[in-house]
Amino acid sequence: MDLGKPLHPGVIAEREFHHRLSLPVPAPDGGWIVSVQDHPDVVLLDPQLNEIQRLDLQAHSQHYCDTAVAMSRDGQRLALSGRTQLRIFNRRGKLLRRLSHEPWYPFYGSSCFFDGDDRLWYVRPRDKPSGDDKLTILHPQWGTILVEQTIESRGGYSHLFPCPDHAGALIHIGCGQDGSFLYLARLTAAGLTVERYPFDDRTFFGGFSPNGREFVTGAHQGDAIKVHSFPSGQVVASVESDTVFAADDLISEYPDSVGYQAIFLDDDHFLTDTQFGRMLLFERATMQPKGIVWPPGYSLTGYDLSGKETDDPSKVTEYVGSLSFLHPAGVGRVLTVYGPVIRLLDVSNLL
Repeated sequence: MDLGKPLHPGVIAEREFHHRLSLPVPAPDGGWIVSVQDHPDVVLLDPQLNEIQRLDLQAHSQHYCDTAVAMSRDGQRLALSGRTQLRIFNRRGKLLRRLSHEPWYPFYGSSCFFDGDDRLWYVRPRDKPSGDDKLTILHPQWGTILVEQTIESRGGYSHLFPCPDHAGALIHIGCGQDGSFLYLARLTAAGLTVERYPFDDRTFFGGFSPNGREFVTGAHQGDAIKVHSFPSGQVVASVESDTVFAADDLISEYPDSVGYQAIFLDDDHFLTDTQFGRMLLFERATMQPKGIVWPPGYSLTGYDLSGKETDDPSKVTEYVGSLSFLHPAGVGRVLTVYGPVIRLLDVSNLL
């Protein structure tokens, strides 16, 4: 399969930090919330990535857990889900609530989010080794548990994404070498339910289509890109990694493969990352790539078998790029993170 021609997006805004960034979180006003790895600050950005507030919330002071942050719909509360506790702050950074729990195992943890009624969702770790983690929904003002439900999983890091119909969450639990698992949580008048999708190799990072009818997943083992019907999860289209990269002109001992992240840009196009750190733009109808999206100045570095950089294509074992995260940012836009750099790209002219 031809990967297509290089595609050059426009840069709407860019901001550089001094340390690597965690996965950005959208703010209700169209801006972004970022936390910096191994640093206590949480930074609030406007839609143009200008810094509007910086709060010392000790966001990454607890080892082995990637602390996650969320903001309430009215913008007046922040929540941080960490290794040993969930903390709720007001907009000035004053601690309002602290809910302790059993420590997450190393590299386990949970993100969190406020739903349309400003209830706070997160995953609470098991109370004993033989127990199960629990999806928990809190009243943020009082810190009381409104409802919770068991998640029968092997444990891992839980990424929670609000569903487009506002009735629940799609949960991706990454378990490292043990696999990746997707769950659908639904909150109705009858209660909270959590059901596991019948596949264990898919990864999800917010890839809902704007119309809410589909979602796209990356691959835990780099085997395929798949489009699913929402909410059933039924696979309605797919393309194998070997097919995608069969005619790749980037030569190395090991071929590139499908990455973990895939997001819709509009209902007719989606973007995926690759293990080498490239971005591929696909047409949804044909499941064919339109091209490789190359932001200004972006490049890949080749490494030989000993792990040293090399410019000799005959000696390259693999390529590595600095792309860390993709995030939907509205139709025709994508937020990207490259280590310490956050950049808002305009891809509307590529669609």
